[in-house]
Amino acid sequence: MSLGAAALGTPERSDLGLVQRQITAIELLADRANSSSVGAAGARYRFDYSGFAGGLKRMRQGIQKNLAPPRAP
Repeated sequence: MSLGAAALGTPERSDLGLVQRQITAIELLADRANSSSVGAAGARYRFDYSGFAGGLKRMRQGIQKNLAPPRAP
């Protein structure tokens, strides 16, 4: 979300912008965890990082959809 959009909106809009930044931070942490787990030999179970990334992407898209109101025809 741009700073202009946050300045024009309500506290909810600002909070949703914060959520988006937190999603970005979570994505970075998950990428780091995924990179460090590649060499974990003998691991019986592996975390589904691609599924997790997909869930974060869907969350981000939902937030963006609500931040961008539909345009009148």
